[in-house]
Amino acid sequence: LLVLVARPRWQRGFGPVAASVSFVGLVGAILATRSGEALEEQFESTGMDLTEAIHDHAEMGDRVPVLVGLFFVLVLAWVIAAWRRSRDLDGADAAGTAGTAGTAGTEASRIPKAAVAGLLALSVVAGVVATVSVVRTGHSGASSVWEEFEEP
Repeated sequence: LLVLVARPRWQRGFGPVAASVSFVGLVGAILATRSGEALEEQFESTGMDLTEAIHDHAEMGDRVPVLVGLFFVLVLAWVIAAWRRSRDLDGADAAGTAGTAGTAGTEASRIPKAAVAGLLALSVVAGVVATVSVVRTGHSGASSVWEEFEEP
């Protein structure tokens, strides 16, 4: 997304790619959460006591799909809004070149430019929040597993 912020001309072509990649991230977050929950259940069924660090990791893991899902929804909303705005403006340009007296580029899109920019900004913020959550959750999981192997 940050590349698309820097290169607005690329938004039309790569916006759907960004939405697709964010969807893949959502699927990955859901799968990781489910596999972690299955492992937790397996440990509990054997009577193994789970450390507080593992419980904290599980709690953090429950938030990840929600945050990644929010990111995906915002990216998808931005892609759709940008596409519709572009389509509206292309239609206005086509009407102007077809001989409509001087209306080329003057018809407003139904979707304001500020709304598209706002969705993009919210998407970037949600992406940062989701990324931080994923990194912190992964680190807490690794720490909880490796804490018993620390050197004396």
